[in-house]
Amino acid sequence: MSFVAFCDDDDAWLPTKLSEQVARLSEDPEAAVAGCGILIESEGRTHPRVPPTDRIVLGQLLRSRVMELHPSTLLVRRRALLNGIGLVDEAIPGSYAEDYEWLLRAARTGPILAVRKPLVRVRWHPHSYFSEQWQTIIAACRYLLDKHPELRSEPRGLARVYGKLALAHAASGQGRAARRWGRRSLALDPWNRHAWVAWLVSLRLVRVETVRRVASRAGRGL
Repeated sequence: MSFVAFCDDDDAWLPTKLSEQVARLSEDPEAAVAGCGILIESEGRTHPRVPPTDRIVLGQLLRSRVMELHPSTLLVRRRALLNGIGLVDEAIPGSYAEDYEWLLRAARTGPILAVRKPLVRVRWHPHSYFSEQWQTIIAACRYLLDKHPELRSEPRGLARVYGKLALAHAASGQGRAARRWGRRSLALDPWNRHAWVAWLVSLRLVRVETVRRVASRAGRGL
Protein backbone atom coordinates (compact mmCIF):
# COMPACT_ATOMS: atom_id res chain seq x y z
CA MET A 1 0.00 0.00 0.00
CA SER A 2 1.14 3.57 -0.76
CA PHE A 3 0.23 6.48 1.50
CA VAL A 4 0.57 10.25 1.57
CA ALA A 5 0.93 12.06 4.90
CA PHE A 6 0.77 15.74 5.79
CA CYS A 7 2.82 17.64 8.34
CA ASP A 8 3.18 21.41 8.82
CA ASP A 9 6.80 22.54 9.04
CA ASP A 10 6.55 23.56 12.71
CA ASP A 11 4.71 20.43 13.92
CA ALA A 12 6.18 17.05 14.88
CA TRP A 13 4.97 13.44 14.77
CA LEU A 14 5.45 11.14 17.74
CA PRO A 15 7.31 7.86 16.96
CA THR A 16 4.28 5.54 16.65
CA LYS A 17 2.04 7.94 14.73
CA LEU A 18 2.38 6.39 11.27
CA SER A 19 2.51 2.75 12.37
CA GLU A 20 -0.70 3.04 14.40
CA GLN A 21 -2.54 4.77 11.57
CA VAL A 22 -1.39 2.26 8.96
CA ALA A 23 -2.58 -0.54 11.25
CA ARG A 24 -6.03 1.09 11.53
CA LEU A 25 -6.33 1.53 7.78
CA SER A 26 -5.23 -2.07 7.21
CA GLU A 27 -8.16 -3.22 9.36
CA ASP A 28 -10.72 -1.23 7.35
CA PRO A 29 -10.23 -1.36 3.56
CA GLU A 30 -13.29 0.89 3.01
CA ALA A 31 -11.59 3.80 4.75
CA ALA A 32 -9.02 5.92 2.92
CA VAL A 33 -8.02 8.48 5.57
CA ALA A 34 -6.79 8.28 9.15
CA GLY A 35 -6.12 10.99 11.70
CA CYS A 36 -5.17 11.02 15.36
CA GLY A 37 -5.12 13.23 18.42
CA ILE A 38 -2.84 16.20 18.98
CA LEU A 39 -0.81 17.91 21.69
CA ILE A 40 -1.30 21.66 21.30
CA GLU A 41 1.70 23.62 22.54
CA SER A 42 0.79 27.25 23.15
CA GLU A 43 2.43 29.89 25.33
CA GLY A 44 4.35 27.36 27.39
CA ARG A 45 1.38 25.07 27.96
CA THR A 46 0.44 21.72 26.45
CA HIS A 47 -3.17 20.77 25.79
CA PRO A 48 -4.01 17.22 24.69
CA ARG A 49 -6.91 16.87 22.26
CA VAL A 50 -8.25 13.56 20.94
CA PRO A 51 -10.98 12.99 18.32
CA PRO A 52 -14.46 12.43 19.80
CA THR A 53 -14.90 9.02 18.10
CA ASP A 54 -12.71 6.52 16.28
CA ARG A 55 -14.68 6.97 13.03
CA ILE A 56 -15.56 10.46 11.80
CA VAL A 57 -18.32 10.68 9.18
CA LEU A 58 -19.51 13.55 7.00
CA GLY A 59 -22.39 14.47 9.30
CA GLN A 60 -19.99 15.08 12.19
CA LEU A 61 -17.80 17.33 10.04
CA LEU A 62 -20.82 19.31 8.88
CA ARG A 63 -21.73 19.97 12.52
CA SER A 64 -18.21 20.63 13.76
CA ARG A 65 -14.76 21.27 12.34
CA VAL A 66 -13.48 18.44 14.60
CA MET A 67 -10.35 20.44 15.25
CA GLU A 68 -8.53 17.35 16.54
CA LEU A 69 -8.25 16.23 12.89
CA HIS A 70 -5.45 18.69 12.36
CA PRO A 71 -3.86 18.52 8.88
CA SER A 72 -0.57 17.36 10.42
CA THR A 73 -2.34 14.20 11.64
CA LEU A 74 -3.71 13.09 8.28
CA LEU A 75 -2.64 9.95 6.45
CA VAL A 76 -4.41 9.02 3.18
CA ARG A 77 -4.18 6.20 0.70
CA ARG A 78 -2.36 7.56 -2.34
CA ARG A 79 -4.82 6.11 -4.84
CA ALA A 80 -7.80 7.63 -3.04
CA LEU A 81 -6.07 11.01 -2.86
CA LEU A 82 -5.28 11.16 -6.56
CA ASN A 83 -8.32 9.38 -8.00
CA GLY A 84 -11.14 10.17 -5.61
CA ILE A 85 -10.73 12.84 -2.96
CA GLY A 86 -8.42 15.14 -4.89
CA LEU A 87 -5.65 17.47 -3.82
CA VAL A 88 -5.94 20.60 -1.70
CA ASP A 89 -8.17 23.23 -3.32
CA GLU A 90 -5.87 26.11 -4.24
CA ALA A 91 -8.79 28.34 -5.22
CA ILE A 92 -9.87 28.99 -1.63
CA PRO A 93 -9.20 32.65 -0.83
CA GLY A 94 -5.91 32.86 1.04
CA SER A 95 -5.93 29.07 1.57
CA TYR A 96 -8.05 29.67 4.69
CA ALA A 97 -9.82 26.49 5.92
CA GLU A 98 -8.33 24.45 3.06
CA ASP A 99 -7.82 21.53 5.44
CA TYR A 100 -11.49 21.56 6.48
CA GLU A 101 -12.64 21.76 2.87
CA TRP A 102 -10.43 18.76 2.05
CA LEU A 103 -11.86 16.79 4.97
CA LEU A 104 -15.40 17.40 3.73
CA ARG A 105 -14.45 15.91 0.37
CA ALA A 106 -12.65 13.02 2.05
CA ALA A 107 -15.64 12.21 4.24
CA ARG A 108 -17.86 11.95 1.16
CA THR A 109 -15.83 8.90 0.09
CA GLY A 110 -16.04 7.08 3.42
CA PRO A 111 -15.38 7.38 7.16
CA ILE A 112 -12.21 9.00 8.46
CA LEU A 113 -10.57 6.71 11.00
CA ALA A 114 -9.05 8.21 14.12
CA VAL A 115 -6.43 6.87 16.48
CA ARG A 116 -7.68 8.31 19.75
CA LYS A 117 -4.23 9.15 21.09
CA PRO A 118 -2.33 12.47 20.88
CA LEU A 119 0.42 11.50 18.43
CA VAL A 120 1.30 14.87 16.88
CA ARG A 121 2.75 17.96 18.54
CA VAL A 122 1.12 21.08 17.12
CA ARG A 123 2.83 24.36 17.91
CA TRP A 124 0.58 27.42 18.04
CA HIS A 125 2.04 30.90 17.75
CA PRO A 126 0.54 34.05 19.34
CA HIS A 127 -0.17 35.49 15.89
CA SER A 128 -1.05 33.00 13.21
CA TYR A 129 -0.86 33.71 9.50
CA PHE A 130 -4.63 34.35 9.44
CA SER A 131 -4.94 36.35 12.64
CA GLU A 132 -5.29 39.69 10.85
CA GLN A 133 -6.61 38.44 7.50
CA TRP A 134 -10.24 39.20 8.24
CA GLN A 135 -11.33 39.97 4.68
CA THR A 136 -9.68 36.77 3.52
CA ILE A 137 -11.60 34.83 6.16
CA ILE A 138 -14.87 36.41 5.02
CA ALA A 139 -14.21 35.49 1.39
CA ALA A 140 -13.14 31.96 2.30
CA CYS A 141 -16.24 31.30 4.42
CA ARG A 142 -18.46 32.40 1.57
CA TYR A 143 -16.46 30.16 -0.77
CA LEU A 144 -17.03 27.18 1.52
CA LEU A 145 -20.78 27.78 1.64
CA ASP A 146 -20.95 27.98 -2.14
CA LYS A 147 -18.80 24.90 -2.76
CA HIS A 148 -20.38 22.74 -0.05
CA PRO A 149 -24.13 23.50 0.01
CA GLU A 150 -24.62 20.53 2.34
CA LEU A 151 -23.33 22.82 5.11
CA ARG A 152 -26.70 24.55 4.94
CA SER A 153 -28.45 21.31 5.89
CA GLU A 154 -26.84 21.20 9.35
CA PRO A 155 -28.01 24.10 11.57
CA ARG A 156 -25.19 23.86 14.09
CA GLY A 157 -22.51 23.74 11.42
CA LEU A 158 -24.09 26.58 9.47
CA ALA A 159 -24.25 28.62 12.68
CA ARG A 160 -20.51 28.04 13.12
CA VAL A 161 -19.74 29.44 9.66
CA TYR A 162 -22.09 32.39 10.19
CA GLY A 163 -20.42 32.99 13.55
CA LYS A 164 -17.00 33.11 11.93
CA LEU A 165 -18.36 35.59 9.37
CA ALA A 166 -19.76 37.68 12.21
CA LEU A 167 -16.45 37.71 14.08
CA ALA A 168 -14.40 38.53 10.99
CA HIS A 169 -16.70 41.46 10.18
CA ALA A 170 -16.55 42.67 13.79
CA ALA A 171 -12.75 42.45 13.91
CA SER A 172 -12.48 44.43 10.68
CA GLY A 173 -14.69 47.21 12.05
CA GLN A 174 -17.89 46.32 10.19
CA GLY A 175 -20.21 46.39 13.18
CA ARG A 176 -23.58 46.32 11.43
CA ALA A 177 -22.58 43.40 9.22
CA ALA A 178 -21.15 41.61 12.24
CA ARG A 179 -24.39 41.90 14.17
CA ARG A 180 -26.41 40.80 11.12
CA TRP A 181 -24.35 37.63 10.74
CA GLY A 182 -24.41 37.18 14.51
CA ARG A 183 -28.22 37.21 14.55
CA ARG A 184 -28.30 34.60 11.77
CA SER A 185 -25.86 32.43 13.68
CA LEU A 186 -27.67 32.65 17.02
CA ALA A 187 -31.01 31.91 15.39
CA LEU A 188 -29.57 28.53 14.44
CA ASP A 189 -27.48 27.92 17.56
CA PRO A 190 -28.00 30.21 20.58
CA TRP A 191 -24.75 28.94 22.12
CA ASN A 192 -22.44 29.78 19.24
CA ARG A 193 -19.43 31.42 20.86
CA HIS A 194 -18.16 33.14 17.71
CA ALA A 195 -21.43 35.02 17.35
CA TRP A 196 -21.46 36.19 20.97
CA VAL A 197 -17.83 37.32 20.77
CA ALA A 198 -18.64 39.13 17.51
CA TRP A 199 -21.40 41.09 19.26
CA LEU A 200 -19.06 42.11 22.09
CA VAL A 201 -16.32 43.13 19.66
CA SER A 202 -18.73 45.02 17.38
CA LEU A 203 -20.01 47.01 20.38
CA ARG A 204 -16.40 47.69 21.46
CA LEU A 205 -16.93 46.00 24.80
CA VAL A 206 -13.93 43.74 24.26
CA ARG A 207 -10.97 43.63 21.89
CA VAL A 208 -10.62 40.68 19.56
CA GLU A 209 -6.91 40.46 20.47
CA THR A 210 -7.87 39.90 24.10
CA VAL A 211 -10.29 37.12 23.23
CA ARG A 212 -7.75 35.47 20.94
CA ARG A 213 -5.07 35.58 23.65
CA VAL A 214 -7.36 33.99 26.25
CA ALA A 215 -8.47 31.30 23.79
CA SER A 216 -4.86 30.53 22.86
CA ARG A 217 -3.87 30.05 26.50
CA ALA A 218 -6.67 27.50 26.81
CA GLY A 219 -5.55 25.69 23.66
CA ARG A 220 -8.57 26.89 21.71
CA GLY A 221 -8.71 28.88 18.52
CA LEU A 222 -11.07 31.48 17.17
